[in-house]
Amino acid sequence: MDGQEFDDNGQPIIDEGVIMSEVTKVVGGSKVKKDLFRKQYNPNISDKNKKLMVDIKDKAEELQNLYEEAGSSRELSLATTNLQQSVFWAISHVTAPTED
Repeated sequence: MDGQEFDDNGQPIIDEGVIMSEVTKVVGGSKVKKDLFRKQYNPNISDKNKKLMVDIKDKAEELQNLYEEAGSSRELSLATTNLQQSVFWAISHVTAPTED
């Protein structure tokens, strides 16, 4: 957006006329807009959490391989979809920005 201002954390600053339901928190006295699709992530992910991300994905891949060995069905397709969703949410937690 042209003319968009950002706070010290790189989050867009909301103008006074914005509906409060669009605001998640106040950072350094500035209203910060909700990042629904989390375009920003925690750049300071610890080595422990980086390893955890890899471990989660590796375990999911192992499980997916078992699904593939079992054959092909609507049920296994749903299992795969839900496994993908599970990994998504777990990784979202691990990479979430930390609250200061």
